[in-house]
Amino acid sequence: MALECAIKLGIPTAIHRCGGAASLPDLLATLPVPESKKSYLPRLMRFLAVSGIFTVDFPATGECANGGADGTYRLTPLSRLLVDDDTGAGADRCTNFSPFVLFQTNRYLVTAALHLSEWFKGDEGSAAVETPFKMAHGTDLWTIMSRDPTINQVFNAGMASDTQFTMNFVVSNCSEVFDGVTSLVDVGGGNGTSARAIAKAFPHIKCSVLDLPIVINSTPADGVVKYIAGDMMSLIPMADAVFLKHVLHDWNDEVCVKILTGCRKAIPKSGGKVIIMDVVVRSPSEANYEGQVMSDLLMMVITSGKERDEHEWRKIFMDAGFSHYKTRPILGCLSITELYQKNEMFMVRPSRGNLASYIYPSADEGGCSGCLRVSHFFTLRFSHLEVFECRNLQVIESKAPNLSSFCFTGNQIQLSFGESLKIKSMKLYYNWTISYAIDKLTSLVPNLETLTMHTVSEMVNVPMVSGKFLHLKFLTVTSVWDFRQEYYDYLSLVSFFDASPSLETFILHVENLTVYEWIEEEDLLSMRRMPEHHHGNLKSVRITGFSREKSMVELTLHILENTTSLECLTLDTIPDYYRRCGNIPDKECLPFYSTDIMKVHDTILAIRTYIEEKVPSTVKLNVLEPCSRCHAL
Repeated sequence: MALECAIKLGIPTAIHRCGGAASLPDLLATLPVPESKKSYLPRLMRFLAVSGIFTVDFPATGECANGGADGTYRLTPLSRLLVDDDTGAGADRCTNFSPFVLFQTNRYLVTAALHLSEWFKGDEGSAAVETPFKMAHGTDLWTIMSRDPTINQVFNAGMASDTQFTMNFVVSNCSEVFDGVTSLVDVGGGNGTSARAIAKAFPHIKCSVLDLPIVINSTPADGVVKYIAGDMMSLIPMADAVFLKHVLHDWNDEVCVKILTGCRKAIPKSGGKVIIMDVVVRSPSEANYEGQVMSDLLMMVITSGKERDEHEWRKIFMDAGFSHYKTRPILGCLSITELYQKNEMFMVRPSRGNLASYIYPSADEGGCSGCLRVSHFFTLRFSHLEVFECRNLQVIESKAPNLSSFCFTGNQIQLSFGESLKIKSMKLYYNWTISYAIDKLTSLVPNLETLTMHTVSEMVNVPMVSGKFLHLKFLTVTSVWDFRQEYYDYLSLVSFFDASPSLETFILHVENLTVYEWIEEEDLLSMRRMPEHHHGNLKSVRITGFSREKSMVELTLHILENTTSLECLTLDTIPDYYRRCGNIPDKECLPFYSTDIMKVHDTILAIRTYIEEKVPSTVKLNVLEPCSRCHAL
């Protein structure tokens, strides 16, 4: 309630408009607090500071006896997300989560939560009240919203603020999800925030929004998307893709199957898809588990739905008639899932040139033999092949004569290329890709020039590569490590340099700020050196998610000491998935936890202490710090 009070009084915005730091007199002069209540404000601010919503600095003499009236209050990464900065307009305004918080703290939800224990004790058999919300208010949330325009507006504003933040990330970092889509309907899309973001990023996609009449009738037409008043339980308009964001977790399994069955009927059998943005419990790691179960508890209080794990999602998908799906984590607790119809063997997307994209049928269709054979005739013109496989796929055999680029997402499998000497570029997205590259790729695709590997939870350290990538010039490794798993030795990646004498560019993305073994000053004497390993063509190195990890510092120093051809070294102190605002006034960086900001601060100190003095004059060092406007250190 204190947070709700701070938002309704406009405290985060007031501090922001004071330049990010405000004293109590500054706040009292700005906030709508009558004279009779001003003496209470220091107590509220003290609580909000202790809770981590704001920080407070006191004069050198310490906190004053008057309750901290001499303190200066500053925004934290959390309270920056609560600033109502009205300098922008519409979807281009800075991210403001205040409407989302106000929905979570509205009187209907709070009253429902207070009925949780009473609801648990109730035992009326088949006549039992379905949710604590219904026990408190006599009906469900959707009926309340149809009767109360105010709560309807609060709900849609809250969903829009969350959606704006998420969709800015999705259209920038997951654009391939919308490949081949020319029309899209956002089911339960509220005031159209998601659809507008998609239409703005991909102007060729005709976007529409389906929602209840009370929502659509209160949403002004914007000329960007088409608004359709209707009911997703009855009919979903036809489109290449159906988009569902935070919809299915509101409903039980039976209703979800009904909704998805309607979605399946609305999309083409060939090339159509359903795109779901929702929570997948325990994905991507335990780090998000607490937030996911908190969301699940909220669903239990206000809806008949739940947050689901992958097994629960899969059953719903299969029951609704879908046989293939791809799920991947995207941001925080959220994942994005693409659903495809049964008997969807492959899709060809002419808009992207000579590209064949195969969707392999799942075992549930009875059509999965474990082997995908790409014929000579069909792929005569194709130069690029993407394969998204099912759980049972074990072998891909290709006889495509002009294949030069290959991308595979799924579990580790056996690959066979009839014209392997022509393959110049390869992207592999699955567990243990580094180990697979070491064991197989040097002999399988000897003329490879570009290699991109995305590996999740690979725990082994890389041994010396026995073969050689004689023509490899560009190497990108993205590593997503589970925080529960053991230390990884980044210095061992030197083996790829040794095996790639022509390597010119090396990019390492580390999507985890966890540091297992910090480098300390005394470690300088025990730093591992590999002077016998020289790299004569490497010119550009970039490490994103650079940290104070000892082996990462050792890898960087090794590159500086043993690469005479090096021209540019870029050390980005935040992971690649954090979108930067680019100092554009109406944009914001993705938020950081305060603990992560401190880790980045330590990393910058480590770069200055251990690396800067080792950089030769012929090498340009770029150290990318968090945005000073959004994430002041």
